[in-house]
Amino acid sequence: TRAINLERRASSSNSDTRTYRGTWVWNYRLLRGLTATQTNSISADYQFYPFNATRNQLSLSYSTDTRLAAVVTPRLNIDLRHTASEQPRGSYTVFGDGNEYLQLSDDNKSFGLSTSISYRPSTALALVLTPDYTANERSGTTNGVETKQRDDRRVNFTGSMQLDLPISRKGRLTGRIGRTYSDQRSTSYTSGVGTLSPRAESDFWNGRLEMTWAL
Repeated sequence: TRAINLERRASSSNSDTRTYRGTWVWNYRLLRGLTATQTNSISADYQFYPFNATRNQLSLSYSTDTRLAAVVTPRLNIDLRHTASEQPRGSYTVFGDGNEYLQLSDDNKSFGLSTSISYRPSTALALVLTPDYTANERSGTTNGVETKQRDDRRVNFTGSMQLDLPISRKGRLTGRIGRTYSDQRSTSYTSGVGTLSPRAESDFWNGRLEMTWAL
């Protein structure tokens, strides 16, 4: 992708961006009721400034998404998902030998683990649990030394009961009632010293019932 500014005074912002993408997916049936699926992707964006080489930069991204789907019994299903990604970024510097070298400026890492557990003891009732955990780490570079900048951690838990109950031949009662819990905390770093933020926590119940009747 080439961006060209027609005005001469803005020509220093002219840029050429070369983008590369790659994705591959595999799926494997481990057992009769257990299937694994993984998606991997990689990308790179090289951005060059023909009239201002000091701004040349590179952004990378690596990610993987792994899922396990288990049918334990006809009434019990469990899905497990793990995600991981890393996004380093940096600029190019010309050294005395005339060559350009990449110097990382920051790096962002994200991880996630989530589960969905569904149990249906009857056609009218289902129990669903969905816990998940996420973590994010961000680091920067100061004088060529990589240092941590911020860590974030979050956990969520949702449990609900879902209802789909027929009432005689003309009515139906549907809805759900559940509880949601969330907890989050972060750490900011200054000169290598971490400072914890106040904990952000929430815990509440919610629900909905709907009855329909056909005349």
